[in-house]
Amino acid sequence: MNAVAPKPALTVALIQEQVAEYYRVKVAEIRSHRRARKAARPRQVAMYLAATLLPARSFPWLGRAFGRDRTTVTYAVTRVARLMDHDSDLAREVERLRLRLLAMSTPDTLRELAGAVAEDFATALRHAVMAEAEADPAGFLHRAGTVFAATREEDPACV
Repeated sequence: MNAVAPKPALTVALIQEQVAEYYRVKVAEIRSHRRARKAARPRQVAMYLAATLLPARSFPWLGRAFGRDRTTVTYAVTRVARLMDHDSDLAREVERLRLRLLAMSTPDTLRELAGAVAEDFATALRHAVMAEAEADPAGFLHRAGTVFAATREEDPACV
């Protein structure tokens, strides 16, 4: 009988392996200190993917996993994000790799990622609401009261 192999947990090593395979370089090149473009771009993409897919890991931790420091990871993440805005080919490559890695991941990894994204969204929303309340307190209270009244009419159980 064919047993289904368990999906691996999403790790920096798995990300490095998949990026190396995609760009047809060796994992050792991604971990090396060479600055050649052949190794640098895949390394930066791997750092970007690790930072976005492993949100519980800090940049100093990721830096150590890549044999670098946190500033290198910060630079790589910022650079890849900026390049993706202007280079649709790179954006597609990163998205393909991201989807491949997510498809390979365990459900626990996906739940952890979803929880981190939801937490980031809640934090951003809280900051936006507080900024609006500070900018126009009277207007904010009026709009909040209108939303509350509308919600109450639509579903009394929400109150």
